[in-house]
Amino acid sequence: MRRLFDATALLHQGRRIHRPTGGVSTEKRAGEGGFRPEWRQCGGESGRARPEPQRCRRESRRCRGGFGLRAAFARLIWDTTERVPPKIACKVSLLTIPEKIVKGQDIITKSTNNPLVPGNTEGVADLNTAQTALVAANAAYEAARQTCKQRMADREAAMAAWTAKVNALAGVTEAITEGNEVAILSAGFDVVAPRTPPQPLAAPVNVRAETNGEPGHTIVSCDPLEGAKSYLVQKTTDPDAAEGWETVATPTKATCDTNGVTPGTRAWFRMAGVNARGRGPWSEPTPRPVM
Repeated sequence: MRRLFDATALLHQGRRIHRPTGGVSTEKRAGEGGFRPEWRQCGGESGRARPEPQRCRRESRRCRGGFGLRAAFARLIWDTTERVPPKIACKVSLLTIPEKIVKGQDIITKSTNNPLVPGNTEGVADLNTAQTALVAANAAYEAARQTCKQRMADREAAMAAWTAKVNALAGVTEAITEGNEVAILSAGFDVVAPRTPPQPLAAPVNVRAETNGEPGHTIVSCDPLEGAKSYLVQKTTDPDAAEGWETVATPTKATCDTNGVTPGTRAWFRMAGVNARGRGPWSEPTPRPVM
């Protein structure tokens, strides 16, 4: 309210009184034998006589310069937008529900009948109601959670017992039927599918022997071979000789990094797949670039 009064006073300060053209103030001329001066206030009601309209407009523009209406309203808006920063750090949203319950009870206890905070009775009562509801809802949730954990444990135990009984009955059924597939199927059990024996492997194709920039190292790879569990990689300096092939790697994938080639010499590599039936046929020898 004081700021509004200050702004109103500022408005009154901005309403200057025009002087007559004679250069004598209205106060002085008013005291000379009851002379009735000519005057008016800028932006206000006209006096007993008006100055010339053109001069009035000019004087009005001049007197509104420093203490006019726009400056007064700007001051009013500036004063009324000032705000005192809050002092309470209310960060309860970051608390867990148990922490909120403890915090709420602490606030209620300390705010009730507090002589330093008069007039908070209604707010304390509302918070107390919300506190009671939160405590009850949290207690119900915790009880339901404990019940759910117990129900899950009971289900796991029942499932384990059921699986054991099914396996026991399956053993009895297999013994009674002596492995007869028709009898086993008629009892609701499934029959183990016969295992497919491992198939013979083909020879690896698209075998590559590439250097990796390090002296003596060679990257040997091929297209993945269906049915292969691992691979054999051999090298030689004479691909036409039956003897002289040396196993240099046994990778589980269709690529590997080998070492042992003497710089400046030629070398050939070959690969073969391996599965439960044993080693498959060898690939054609592949030369390694000379480094």
